[in-house]
Amino acid sequence: AEIYTLSLHDALPIFKIEILGPQPGQKVAPIPQVAVELTAKTPLIESGLWVDGTELLEKGGGLKPEQGTIYGAPAKKLAPGTHVAVGYGRTDTHATAVAWTFRVP
Repeated sequence: AEIYTLSLHDALPIFKIEILGPQPGQKVAPIPQVAVELTAKTPLIESGLWVDGTELLEKGGGLKPEQGTIYGAPAKKLAPGTHVAVGYGRTDTHATAVAWTFRVP
């Protein structure tokens, strides 16, 4: 399994997205819970989660404006095979996204 990170304005040192689940390459149920933790040095103003290009209805929150957890699940069962998840976050000056794959047996 591979993890890809895209960071605009060289945000990596000041904006981090940690994959909480499913872990890259993990085998999961057909309706997996997808979650990431976002941490930035300035307040977060936008975030999102996608699986196979479909945006998830996400929930989440955090104790500070600079840190939060978002999570969601696909609306219907995923077909067996490899799937791509993407987590995204943005502050007023930086944006970062991370993409990874997981499998449904």
